[in-house]
Amino acid sequence: MEKKEFSLDINSPNKFLRVVGAVFGFVCIALAISWLTINLRNRQLTKESVYPIVFIILFGLYQICYGLGKTRKYLKIEANTIQYKQHSIFPAKRILPDELDKIEIFPLSVHFKRKKSRKLVFRFGASYREIIEPIKNAIDDFAEVNGITLEYRMEEF
Repeated sequence: MEKKEFSLDINSPNKFLRVVGAVFGFVCIALAISWLTINLRNRQLTKESVYPIVFIILFGLYQICYGLGKTRKYLKIEANTIQYKQHSIFPAKRILPDELDKIEIFPLSVHFKRKKSRKLVFRFGASYREIIEPIKNAIDDFAEVNGITLEYRMEEF
C-alpha cells in the first residue's frame, strides 16, 4: 500500500502568504511587548489592558506557527500507520494497526476503536465533501491490508 496524504485545509497557502503570516506574527508580538512596556512605565497596567496584550501575543504565535507550516491539517495513511491532524493548534494523532480493534465508518466521521484506550473520532464535517470518498476508500484499503475489522454504519440519533 502506497502512502496517501489528504489535505484537510480549505485552501493551501503559498510560500508568500506563509512568509507574510510569519512576519505579521513577529510584528504582533513586538507590538504587544512595546505596549506592555509603555503601560508598565506609565503605571497604567490594569487587568483590562492585559487581556488585549495576551491576545495579540497568542495571535502572533499562531501566525508564526502558520508561517512555519505547523498549523496545516492533514490525514496520512501508510501501510503501517494512520496519522491525522484535524485541528490546527493540536498535535497530530498517530494510530498503529496493532492498537486498533475495529474501524467504524459513518457518513461524516470515522471511529477508530482501540483495544486498550478510548476511541478516536475523525470527523469530516461539511468543509471536506470532495475528499470523503477517497479517504473512506484509503481507510478501507488500510483495514484490508492490516486485517482490521471494518464496519460501515449509519448515524444514530
